[in-house]
Amino acid sequence: SHPGLQTKLGEVLSYLLDLTNAGAVRMDMAHYAMKNHVNDAWLRPLGQRVLEEEPLEKILSKSKAEYPEAWFFAEAYEQKEGLLQQLGLNGTYDSYLYHSLVDERRPASEIINYLTRVPAEYLRNTIHYILNHDDPPGQMIANIMGPDEQMAAMAVLSAASAGNLLIYADQEKGFSRGKPNANWLRPAEVVETI
Repeated sequence: SHPGLQTKLGEVLSYLLDLTNAGAVRMDMAHYAMKNHVNDAWLRPLGQRVLEEEPLEKILSKSKAEYPEAWFFAEAYEQKEGLLQQLGLNGTYDSYLYHSLVDERRPASEIINYLTRVPAEYLRNTIHYILNHDDPPGQMIANIMGPDEQMAAMAVLSAASAGNLLIYADQEKGFSRGKPNANWLRPAEVVETI
């Protein structure tokens, strides 16, 4: 919220974009930088003057003017993905499809309903995935779905949506990688042959 911090964030973005030849920047938990979150979580409880403008929009517009070819995308939750796209992000992760396919195993009719009721522009600017590196190993897709189910889920995502498909760390081969030590976790049938 502080103007000096906003300037510094802009400088960091410029530095990263310079390193990547104006490629891309991924923002982790970008919804926490939004005006409403900053106001509600920090400024109001501290009795400070609240933000009137979206700092992220200002920072992104300056970076986009400097690097017009750059691509900005973000992990976001709390159903803020569409708002972040409106602020200038080129893409946001779409966790609804991930949770629908992996955690909740929703029927195809619910997924089709989602894909038909959500604005096409939003879907074009989403990044779909079926593996989240932040999930605890017991909840990772390799422990929930077999390789055939994983490939089917990836096929559904890539065929059903106009958005981008994120394939993480050899996931297309049936592997998943956990945190924090990044050891490979293999599907049961691979482990049994070792």
